[in-house]
Amino acid sequence: MTANNQHWEVLPVYQHDVDGNPVGMTWDAGVGSYPVGGSKVSEYAYKENYYSTNIYSDYFKQLDNGHYFKAMVGFNAELYKDRSVSADKSTLITPSVPTINTAVGEPSVAGGYRHTSVAGFFARLNWNYKDRYMLEANGRYDGSSRFIGDNVGDSSRHSQVVGTSPVKHFSKKPPTS
Repeated sequence: MTANNQHWEVLPVYQHDVDGNPVGMTWDAGVGSYPVGGSKVSEYAYKENYYSTNIYSDYFKQLDNGHYFKAMVGFNAELYKDRSVSADKSTLITPSVPTINTAVGEPSVAGGYRHTSVAGFFARLNWNYKDRYMLEANGRYDGSSRFIGDNVGDSSRHSQVVGTSPVKHFSKKPPTS
């Protein structure tokens, strides 16, 4: 989790005349000029959460007749959420209490919320006969919240591999049982 909260204020700026009396002045804070006696308060809050999980399990079985089987299944998921809100208001009633509620100017408010998630299931099956013939099959199904309507973010993929061991298959010596 990430959280970021900020508060800042611009209070009236005074200079003093030759008699030592305070005199309001305009000034530039780098983001625009503030009028004589001008004040402003701003608040900003941001929060972010990210969760992730990966769970899988595998199983294998070696048979006496030379067959070897292995299976794996799993699930993974991610969830991301963030939220932000900001507000500012000018003309503080008193500079000693610089809050949004103690200012009388027109408020400026913005904010946002975002939520995305993905989830996937996967599987693999392996077969081997005396380290000579091999077969592997893979499958995966994923879903996402990033697409809406007809473009639902679901997809599936699969692959297969068939092979043989040339050393064991074409060797001059007969394979041992």
